[in-house]
Amino acid sequence: MFCKFCGAEVEENVTVCPSCGEALAEPVAEKKKSNVWKKVLAITGVVLLAIVLVGAVLHFMGLGKQVLHTLKFWRANDIDYKLSYTVKNDVAEKKKDVVIATVGDQTLTNGELQAHYWIAVYDFIDYYGYYLSSMGLDLSKPLSDQICDEKTGQTYQQMFLQSALDSWYRYATLVEMSKEAGFKLSEAQQEYVNSIKTQVEEMAKEYKYTDVEEFIDAEFFPGCSFDIYMAYTQNNYLALSYYDSLYESMLPTDDQVNAYYAEHEAEFKEKGIDKTAGNYYDVRHILIEIQSDAVDEGVASEYSEADWEACRKAAQDLLDQFLAGEATEEAFAKLAKEHSKDPGSADNGGLYDSLTKETGFIQGFKDWYLDESRKPGDTGLVKNTESSTQGYHIMYFSGSTPIWEVETKSAILADNTNKMLEEAKAKWPMEVNFKNIVLGQVDLAG
Repeated sequence: MFCKFCGAEVEENVTVCPSCGEALAEPVAEKKKSNVWKKVLAITGVVLLAIVLVGAVLHFMGLGKQVLHTLKFWRANDIDYKLSYTVKNDVAEKKKDVVIATVGDQTLTNGELQAHYWIAVYDFIDYYGYYLSSMGLDLSKPLSDQICDEKTGQTYQQMFLQSALDSWYRYATLVEMSKEAGFKLSEAQQEYVNSIKTQVEEMAKEYKYTDVEEFIDAEFFPGCSFDIYMAYTQNNYLALSYYDSLYESMLPTDDQVNAYYAEHEAEFKEKGIDKTAGNYYDVRHILIEIQSDAVDEGVASEYSEADWEACRKAAQDLLDQFLAGEATEEAFAKLAKEHSKDPGSADNGGLYDSLTKETGFIQGFKDWYLDESRKPGDTGLVKNTESSTQGYHIMYFSGSTPIWEVETKSAILADNTNKMLEEAKAKWPMEVNFKNIVLGQVDLAG
């Protein structure tokens, strides 16, 4: 017999499903066979025809899978194996070491799957933000109960699960490729991975958790231990580092860029990209925030000339310090991390890339990087009186590139990457056991 919640097979007289932990309405038991099966056999053809017709109608309503699944006609080993993969967190914890997918020598456990799955969910929520409600996604309701594709009946949970499996597959094939090539992380790269462990441990203390295991379970991925999370981090970083090592070899030449654009010019123009589309600009900056004893924080008031002069001088002194040193972009990025008060770019060395003339920055900032005479390595000061955080921006111009050229290179790189991964996937296919997959519960609306 099958659990009505997760579809797992359960023994007779069981009152709680061992797979999902849900209480069954009544003991599941085999009914005694009787000669009623003869009558059923006589009308089987009519019933099956009715099921097909009803299923076809419900398919266009996004309900076909639910009905067919309930009738046990949807049991293929694919994303539709279960209507819901959600289980109670204690069950997810018990099943965290169960292997649910393999690629070559790489194995994916339920524990690591939680990281891939919930990161896919968090990224989606962060990206779409206020648009979620207009998309019909209600974070207060289970993702397995909400349809994201009316044509196929796919739920949001199934969409995120497939995305998580696809993500792991890409990383796993890159890891297999790195092993075959004898690639290993450098000492500096390994030290960076190790530093993440320390950072997470410090965050657990900062948020008053008794230990890092409780922190991971409560704030990130239920059913994912700290060791599993670090293994996830290690493999992902190894995969990305190996891809970076291949990056230079996949970069197209100027001739290839021009040829590709000419071949796909109509497609680019449909996206509003042609050779008159302007440039992408890359800029670094350090925001020196104005200070004043006479102006209370959060109170709208003008700063004195002396306040502005003190802020300008502090910015100029830091710029002079930069110019007196190596004066490289790397040196500027280091100063930005140490001194910039801009929370949106400080951690990234003050970098804002792919800016255009339409980017919604303050006018003085835009005027500076849009100056046609601007050259890579140029520096300067920009006064900011327009935003909520006022002060002086110490500017560094990293460079500019025509939009059509950037987008063409990106398209070529995407094609090359996809070709490489498709060849790797043919060599190392992914095998998934959907029956063993479980997902913990997270309060997304909290």
